[in-house]
Amino acid sequence: MRATVKKKAAGQVTGFPDLLILPQAKVGAFFFEIKAEGGRLSQAQKAVHEGLRELGYPVAVVRSIEDAREALIEFGVGFREAGK
Repeated sequence: MRATVKKKAAGQVTGFPDLLILPQAKVGAFFFEIKAEGGRLSQAQKAVHEGLRELGYPVAVVRSIEDAREALIEFGVGFREAGK
């Protein structure tokens, strides 16, 4: 059985973001799609992200730590970095 067939049989949804974040804060869940610099979203990813946004969930495509920081600030999530 191919790996993708096994993943689908296990319930994986094509296009679902890489990370679901459930912070200990008064904000709800949000999602990060992690892409390499220059990486593009597939049509399935675009569709799933749009569906999540329609449900009120924030979704960010992050390519760096700086992108993640900016998304956290935009989503209203406080954070503290180790060593700072």
